[in-house]
Amino acid sequence: MSNKCNIQKSYYHRASAQPFIGKTFNELQDEAVRRFPDRDALVFCESGVRISFKQFVDETNQLACDLVKLGLKPGERVCLWMGDGYEWMLLNSAAIRAGLITIELAELQSADRRGRAEEDQFIQTLKNKVSVDDPYIITFTSGSTGFPKPVVRTQRANIENLYASKRNAATNDEGIIKVLKLAGLGSYCHIYQTMLLTWGATLVWPRSAEDFSGALEAIEQEKCNFVVLFPLFLSQALNQQNITSFDLSSLKRCWCTGNVYSEGNILNAIKLLCPNTVIVYGSNEAQDISIGDIMDTVEDRIRGKTQIIHNCEVKITDKDQNIVPVNTRGEIWVRGPYLFQCYYGDRERTEKVKDACGWYYTGDLGQMDEDGRLVILGRNDDMIIKGTLNVYPAEITNHLGDHPKLKDAQVVPVPDEKLVNEICLCLVPKEKSTCTMDEMLEFLAGKVSPLSMPRYILFFTNFPTMGLKVNRKAIIKEAVARLGL
Repeated sequence: MSNKCNIQKSYYHRASAQPFIGKTFNELQDEAVRRFPDRDALVFCESGVRISFKQFVDETNQLACDLVKLGLKPGERVCLWMGDGYEWMLLNSAAIRAGLITIELAELQSADRRGRAEEDQFIQTLKNKVSVDDPYIITFTSGSTGFPKPVVRTQRANIENLYASKRNAATNDEGIIKVLKLAGLGSYCHIYQTMLLTWGATLVWPRSAEDFSGALEAIEQEKCNFVVLFPLFLSQALNQQNITSFDLSSLKRCWCTGNVYSEGNILNAIKLLCPNTVIVYGSNEAQDISIGDIMDTVEDRIRGKTQIIHNCEVKITDKDQNIVPVNTRGEIWVRGPYLFQCYYGDRERTEKVKDACGWYYTGDLGQMDEDGRLVILGRNDDMIIKGTLNVYPAEITNHLGDHPKLKDAQVVPVPDEKLVNEICLCLVPKEKSTCTMDEMLEFLAGKVSPLSMPRYILFFTNFPTMGLKVNRKAIIKEAVARLGL
């Protein structure tokens, strides 16, 4: 259970007696080879290929020398553009070792690998010059709330964040080293790379499949004990009809991230996937901010209560940036060593979300309890203003997560002449299931305030996505068109 704090205002700093790792990726690579050279670093279920840590680091060094031979200098930016497999992991790792800043995209043919002594010496010298505070990657926000922004992150921010996250969520369990790789490397490579080195983890690629069967097979066959699920993957998992036929007992932790989840979905994940399923809150700019505690009650976990990770400060404010009392809805701000440096080449946007005191404005809404635990309510932009009423989508979707006929649900605003906005409930029924508007309104009656009840209900085959997230803007656009508003 979480420590009792009895705070009165929505501000919490979770201090830590544990020192930082204080090492670069290069140092962690070398350390991994010394500690477990023969352990699998990467496993590809479809091809049966297994890559040991020694092989991975040896090939990383070789390719890093090739990058130097091409004339690339430390601090230069390179784009990665290739298939979602070993080559991407290898090139990303080599670019880091050569002191480059990776973005996403760009295919590279290997140069002649003979006579590389000079480049090898350069790489060895560079290891002593690369700092943990050097930028090493530029990732892009999903674009689900606006134009994608280029986020510059440092080695320290990523390494220390994933190290703290594991200590918080897994009590640094040394047994958690088999990670199921699901997310695309274009958006999640830096996370998997950090797990590989700070946790000594083996990354397992499942076979390709339209549904979740490939992932379930990989968990069963490779005894995966850790998985990160985005909304798309959780929906696939919970709608996999034969999920109970797989042995998933090896799973020790399941992190659900990337959105606000309904209570029903998290409860079903606990029942069907992993008893230690928790919600993780974070962003590209701050990485992991808070994580559910497996020692909490199931009720608290499905309600989305999360513990702020070590070395991180969080406050909840009103629109005038005054800290609000506990259990009061407000805007979430974060400060700490895990924050991004800036939006690349965009000082104005950076200063808009990072103030002079180092606080980052997340744009998310939440509330904090007396023990400093955080509950995420959604994006500030997602709140629907209906006349004088503020309606949060989760007020409705929380009641639909375990509906037997529904696969997914979104609540969006549509224009209304009198109230400015009205509420539109958009639903994706499960395969071979049919629902009606009257049926759904009857189901929500007594659960949702009459003023917050949706005026419109639309049915979709699937929701449009952007990356791993649902594209709410596209849903709103389609809803307005279908309703003729």
